[in-house]
Amino acid sequence: MSAKRTFLAIDLGAESGRGILGHFDGSRLTLEEANRFPNGGIKTLDSLHWDVLRLYAHMLDSLRAAGAKSSELSGVGVDTWGVDFALLGRDGVLLGNPRHYRDPHTEAFPEAAFAVVPREEIFRQTGIQFMRFNSLYQLLALKQAGSAVLDVAKHLLMIPDLFHYWFAERSQKRVLRPYHSYSLQWAASLASKSPHLFGGMSPISQTQSYAFHMDAMRFADWLQAYAVSQGVEFISDTVAAAGTKPVVVVTHHSPSKLSIKPRYQGDYHMNGGYSSAMEDFILDRPGI
Repeated sequence: MSAKRTFLAIDLGAESGRGILGHFDGSRLTLEEANRFPNGGIKTLDSLHWDVLRLYAHMLDSLRAAGAKSSELSGVGVDTWGVDFALLGRDGVLLGNPRHYRDPHTEAFPEAAFAVVPREEIFRQTGIQFMRFNSLYQLLALKQAGSAVLDVAKHLLMIPDLFHYWFAERSQKRVLRPYHSYSLQWAASLASKSPHLFGGMSPISQTQSYAFHMDAMRFADWLQAYAVSQGVEFISDTVAAAGTKPVVVVTHHSPSKLSIKPRYQGDYHMNGGYSSAMEDFILDRPGI
């Protein structure tokens, strides 16, 4: 890739959102802020919901801001908390504001699920940490509450894909097509005690054409290496500038695999994402 390409990433945090432009020239990625906007759940009566229509308006502002800074976007992607979802009717219309993961309505549902299916089996099928707001428990809560929305829901979209779908609808007509996600299909079956919770369709809809896609594994490897190199360079420059003064370095992840508890030392799949190998770097800099 030689020609410079620009992408817009929209990140929705718990309290705020932001649009970030990524300019990639084939070897270096530079970031530029397009805009920021408030986020947060909206309480109605006794429940907390995503205000997706307001967020969508803010995202359109992100697109306008990006258009003012770059003549062409190679792709747009939305990222947010991974467990919440929106339910759509057969005509693709949103059926109410999605429930927010901070709503406590699923507090008792992990245990309710374990009473039906063992914890080990749920983990084997979904591969996700046990948290009371996981999609499975939200579906169980809707089912046990006798939600009328489930009676007419035909599609389930995770929150980022809801916005991807709306973006695509603005540019050209798209048809929601079945997309098989085994874990979600299984979760929907468990929640409903039937494999046809969404009218016989898979409970998630295909959105592959709604956001740009690349070799995610290669990009993740490159991004991790780039982020580590930038962080190490910053720490090295800061320590050097401090001279003989002591420096305290606070990092999000542990700086050494020696920090890992012995019982987890063999968990190579997870440890790499939460610890670094900075032993020599630290020993070579007594000021740290």
